Amino acid sequence: FLDRNPLAFHAIMNYYRTDRLEPPHGISEQSWQEELDFYNISIPVDKLTEKEAELKVEDLYHGYRKTLWLFLENPESSKWARMYSLVSLSVVLLASVNFIVDSLPELREVGSATSDYWNNVVSSVEAFCIIFSTVEVAARFANSMQKSSFFKESLNIIDVASVLPWYIDLILLSSNFSGLVVLRVVRLIKIFRIFRIGRYSEGLRILIYTIHQSKSELSVLFLMLAIGVVLYGSILHLTEFSESRRNFESIPKSMWWAVVTLTTVGYGDVVPETGVGKFFASCCVVTGVLMLSGPISVLSTTFGHRYDEMRKFRKKKQELESEK
Repeated sequence: FLDRNPLAFHAIMNYYRTDRLEPPHGISEQSWQEELDFYNISIPVDKLTEKEAELKVEDLYHGYRKTLWLFLENPESSKWARMYSLVSLSVVLLASVNFIVDSLPELREVGSATSDYWNNVVSSVEAFCIIFSTVEVAARFANSMQKSSFFKESLNIIDVASVLPWYIDLILLSSNFSGLVVLRVVRLIKIFRIFRIGRYSEGLRILIYTIHQSKSELSVLFLMLAIGVVLYGSILHLTEFSESRRNFESIPKSMWWAVVTLTTVGYGDVVPETGVGKFFASCCVVTGVLMLSGPISVLSTTFGHRYDEMRKFRKKKQELESEK
């Protein structure tokens, strides 16, 4: 009489008959291993069933993907991941500096040997940065655990937006496209690459989180700002415009003044001249100060709370690592 698991016993008896060992359904992996140890049966590699072999290969594949994903996404996962994040950040900074240098008028001199040389350098640096970023984005997508939500994350959208204009620009130039406005818009989008620093800056990530959490307060702010712009722009147009004074000759031009005044910037390019206009301009300034003070305090409070949470989490993590 053997007081053993009957499911395992039938599978083991079948193994002795057919020389094929298959784990039975309805038994845990630990119990199955205990039964094999009891009968002194070891599983050689060539005795693995096809399904077990596929599962082992799949586990290895998922383990590799997870390791690579942590390497790309979490600089704190290993020292190599930290070194790679520094390299990636350096490429982002290099691409941003290269974008700025490309706008210098000295590089646009036609027929100049120096200009041609530096244009080639700028083009080569940009190509290197774009290829590096493209491979990085492709690797992030390939090793993402949830590909359906990959492009829903803001940082991934920024990554794609930073490399896509270069390929569009390349296609348009190779096809002799002459639309200057389209080319300028495409090249303007390249500035998005500076936002890739947010992937490596904890402070910038907290700021993005703060803006996202305070979107209801910000929506109220923009609504109030729009009302104030239309209101004060219309008032200043009606009180200031005359044949001799044309600073506020239309409501759209007056709305520009209202935006500058409500946001407390005050360029001074357009100013009221009448007493009534100055009175309403003073009201506009006070309204702008009161309008901005509320949402800004909410943003600063949310940012402070989030920063404190991150600092406590980092401190707790360091304590756990020191205990190990």
